Amino acid sequence: MGDHIEPKSRWTAVACAALLGLTACGGDQGDEVTSIRAADAAGMPSAFLQYGIDQGHFDEVGLDIDLEASVGGAA
Repeated sequence: MGDHIEPKSRWTAVACAALLGLTACGGDQGDEVTSIRAADAAGMPSAFLQYGIDQGHFDEVGLDIDLEASVGGAA
């Protein structure tokens, strides 16, 4: 019961880990900025990415994240 994770939450966690992993792979790129557009369900799923954007964590490593909230729901 407590070990069940919703598929959407699982994919959000994977996407966040991938973005953070990509930031760790970058070497010294000087002033180069990489733009990334990410779409995630509005509300809690995208809140973690938005928090990182607001705190400047992605700017520190040269990533410009354009987060677009999408309408959630089953496909």
